[in-house]
Order: sequence, then structure tokens, then C-alpha cells
Amino acid sequence: MSPDEAAEHVRLAAAEFARGDSDIRAMWSALHSFLHDLCAEEPLRGDFLQLFNSLEEWEKATGDGRAAAEDETRVIAARLGRRA
Repeated sequence: MSPDEAAEHVRLAAAEFARGDSDIRAMWSALHSFLHDLCAEEPLRGDFLQLFNSLEEWEKATGDGRAAAEDETRVIAARLGRRA
């Protein structure tokens, strides 16, 4: 799969997450599934890198911090999803 195809799959998953049609675990799973192809030609950057970092923060967070990290991830996903 090309990096552009992988990016489109992640954008579609991001749009679903941003709309509330899927949960953050599905978003993390989608990014993880396409990460190798997404990074085949260059490292993550821009919103894809921010999404990755935000998902990692969500994974590490607890309590109110976890809810805040999920909200931040949803904002980033909405930006990505608008380009799907």
C-alpha cells in the first residue's frame, strides 16, 4: 500500500472518530494498522504526527487527564477527517 493510500485510510478513520461513530480505541487501531505504510517514505509529520502523539498521551493518561487527551485527539482527528 502506498503512503497516500494509508493516509486516506487514516483520514477516513479520523473522520469517523471525530463524528463519534467510533471510539478512540478504533482510532488508535486504525493508525497503528497503517503506520508502517504511512511512514514508508518519510517520518510522520503534521497532523499525523500530532495524532500519534495525542494517542500516546491518551494511552498514558488516567482520570480527567484521559478525558482531556481524548478531547484533544478528537480535535486533531477532525482536522484530518476534513481532508478525507
